[in-house]
Formats: sequence, structure tokens, C-alpha cells
Amino acid sequence: MLVVCLDDNIDIDTVEKIAQLKKQFVEDYGLDSMRVVFKDSSFKDAVVKTNALYILKQFEIDEVVSI
Repeated sequence: MLVVCLDDNIDIDTVEKIAQLKKQFVEDYGLDSMRVVFKDSSFKDAVVKTNALYILKQFEIDEVVSI
């Protein structure tokens, strides 16, 4: 599954909702891999970006790209 988020202001709440999509898609469709793409300038700072990556990793989402 591919999720692309090009929002101009990505916060932790948004990242958590994206991460929870994986659980839903595993249950509904049996999909177990997920790739997430963010716009790099959307993160307030490096701390928010690092926290976002950590949250996604907790949901076993390791394929994260920031463009």
C-alpha cells in the first residue's frame, strides 16, 4: 500500500492516523506492507520529523520517503 501526504503542516496526530491505516488495511485486505511519502518541508522541524519516523516504525512501517 502506498500513502502520500503532501499536506503543508504535518503534525504527530496526522502521522498516527496514517500509521493506523496499516492496521485497518491488514485487517480488511490482508496487506502487510506500507510505503509512506511525505513532503520534507511539511515538517515543522527535525524533531517532528524524527518523532514521525519513530511512530511509523512502531507500526512496522519502514519504507518512508521524504521528498
